[in-house]
Amino acid sequence: MKQTKRVLEDRLRRLERKPIGGGSGEVGPPGPEGPMGPPGPAGADGAAGPQGPQGPAGAAGISGVAIITVPYPGRFEWEETVVATGVVATDKVFLSLGHHEDSDENHEAGLAILSIGAQASTDALVVSVAFAERTAGPIKLNYMVV
Repeated sequence: MKQTKRVLEDRLRRLERKPIGGGSGEVGPPGPEGPMGPPGPAGADGAAGPQGPQGPAGAAGISGVAIITVPYPGRFEWEETVVATGVVATDKVFLSLGHHEDSDENHEAGLAILSIGAQASTDALVVSVAFAERTAGPIKLNYMVV
């Protein structure tokens, strides 16, 4: 690209400067540089590098469905321990609302959940939920532990 630019600049210097319209005035200063042209084609990809070492084996992971039941009268906060065999206290827990049928008391679209979380314990999960309004009844949850 630099070489092409130099060639063009050399050609421009060799051109005779003449006034526009055949007048006898002096030649004015050169104008601003024009826009750059479109980019050229991309080069070919290089050869692939060597294969890296095998990473460590990941944890098998545990997943399942849990149902917590918030007692009546409704609560703004609720914490419940659910059984999750194989879980240890150092595991990380991912928690989401489970699928509810339209006929379920607490359908996921109608729940006003502010926060939801779980702490791993030995063979159990301690689930904590905060609601924007008083809520009671069963709530289905999906969990994944790694």
